[in-house]
Amino acid sequence: EPDPLRWARSAPVPVTLHIYNIGTSRRIHMVNSVLRQLGAGAFHCGVEVYGCEWSFSDVAVGPGEMAVGTGIFCCQPRNCEGHTFCESIPMGKTSMSEADVLELVALLKQEWPVCNYHTLHKNCCHFCDELCQRLGVGPVPRWIMTLANAGAAIASAGDPACCWALVGQARQACCCGPSLAPPRRPPHR
Repeated sequence: EPDPLRWARSAPVPVTLHIYNIGTSRRIHMVNSVLRQLGAGAFHCGVEVYGCEWSFSDVAVGPGEMAVGTGIFCCQPRNCEGHTFCESIPMGKTSMSEADVLELVALLKQEWPVCNYHTLHKNCCHFCDELCQRLGVGPVPRWIMTLANAGAAIASAGDPACCWALVGQARQACCCGPSLAPPRRPPHR
């Protein structure tokens, strides 16, 4: 956690969105290079303000275990473990003091429990979008969430059973998020 006195009289301060290729796979980097040209990609992101990068993630738990607590975490800017840094986007400046930002993050920790993480509907990109808006610097660029939003639209359009195999493959390649596949039904006896 950042030292609250370090930036006590520094507002307004810059807010920077850091973009990562999900995971460390070279394949994802290549896929994102193509998708980025089309205005999409599979990204992790974090918001840097007052020298700390804030993001949201799920937590790996064992079968049958329930993730508890918050999924919000802070890391060194441009150094999120498990992902490959790609680029930074200056989002503007916030007039919030560091104490106000820490109070906002504490509020968001209540609103973003880890059990609500969803790869398509409530992921790190959605969190960063909300944090940026609450910091007063506007929404993240649309291309950050294009792939998740497209997946969510497909999933809500009907029975996406044909896509579950692809989701499983993407999950293995990306090392991201909980499985989106519906729970398996026990065999009939």
